[in-house]
Amino acid sequence: MNPESCEDCLRRTLENKRGDAFNPTASPLDDGLDQLLECTSSFQPINSYFSVHVMRCRSCGALWLSGYHEDFDARPVEAEWGVRTWIWRPLNADHVARIEASRGTQSLDLEVFAVD
Repeated sequence: MNPESCEDCLRRTLENKRGDAFNPTASPLDDGLDQLLECTSSFQPINSYFSVHVMRCRSCGALWLSGYHEDFDARPVEAEWGVRTWIWRPLNADHVARIEASRGTQSLDLEVFAVD
C-alpha cells in the first residue's frame, strides 16, 4: 500500500481481497476514483478482453493501477462471463512515467508490473 494512501484506499483494497484477484463483480471505477490514464497499449495483451488504467483516489490522490482481463478458453461459447481477473496495485511516479513512456509499445507485463 502507498504510504500516502488514505482510509478510503485501505478500505477499497481490503474489500477487494487485499489487491489482485478482485471480487469478480467489483470494479474500483465507481468507488471514489478518477481515471487519469487509459494505458492498455502500454501492456502486453492478455486474453480477449483486456484493459489497463491509472486511477487516482479522490480522497488522498494516491495512484493505482487498475487492470482487467477475461479468459473464455475454459468456458462454453454461450457463457456470459469468462474467468475474470482484476489487477489492483499502488503506483508511484516512476511507475506512471514507465507506463507513459511505453504507450503504444505493448512492452510491459501486467502480471508483474508494480509488484513489490
